[in-house]
Amino acid sequence: MIDTTKYQQLRFTDDFNCADFAKLVAQDNGIYYPIGSVNYSDNLAVSSAIASGFPLFDKVDSPRNFDLIYIKESDGRRHIGLYFKQGKIYHLPRSGSPLFQKITAEISGSIIGYYRLKGNNNA
Repeated sequence: MIDTTKYQQLRFTDDFNCADFAKLVAQDNGIYYPIGSVNYSDNLAVSSAIASGFPLFDKVDSPRNFDLIYIKESDGRRHIGLYFKQGKIYHLPRSGSPLFQKITAEISGSIIGYYRLKGNNNA
């Protein structure tokens, strides 16, 4: 598992959101996600690009560590996190600090898909 202590002080803002968080954690672990820094209003466009088959990502049925999880929240907004073994998501919620969260039935029902960067062979 990854060292999460360096991320605990991060918070969701207009200038740093879930997509930025996923990119930072992945990059710190040797995976570069070609997603630029986006502001809050652009987050939907970025996550929609991933979900629509953005050419650098493949939708996968069996996620692996560091695959992106694309979620539609109950209020209709989109959210991105990182998948980890044992069925967990590591993400930056809109309030609070980053957290590992078990993918429960409630979360599972909100998952639009799992996306892997083409060429990412991490297991």
